[in-house]
Amino acid sequence: MSLALTHLNRLRADFAEADLPNVIAALDNLTPAHAMDSQSNLDNAIDAILNLSQGDAEELIRLVEAARTDFRDVIYWWSLERQKAAQVITVVHEGRGGYVELDGARYPIDHVAEGCFCIHFPAGNRHVNLQTHLEALNAFAEARSPKWYIENRSRKYTLPEA
Repeated sequence: MSLALTHLNRLRADFAEADLPNVIAALDNLTPAHAMDSQSNLDNAIDAILNLSQGDAEELIRLVEAARTDFRDVIYWWSLERQKAAQVITVVHEGRGGYVELDGARYPIDHVAEGCFCIHFPAGNRHVNLQTHLEALNAFAEARSPKWYIENRSRKYTLPEA
């Protein structure tokens, strides 16, 4: 299997140079056959593995083995992590000047219409893991109502759709 460029870039950013050959080899052991013959399922599993492993090569290898058994497990585990992250977001005033806070980073809120709110991302935050914050904010917005949404104001930090 050849890894997608986005996955390779993520590996280079998250893992030590010395660990790269081992983690790439581990991920190469995952094939569409392990994901119901679906490249999309495989990509989702790899995304989940990269997010859950957080740069830990041993954890990545353990997660790859779990995905080889049932790829849906790692995707489910990542969804649980996203839900937990969404629960730790604090809303401070929903009107003008309001913001949500996650791990000390503040994201401004605009009240755009009756009952509709927009969270601005990344709002100047140069946080270590913008992908994790974006996913947590998306989970938070989805849990609140369909009237909450995320606006990404910076092309520099635009993240690919999951």
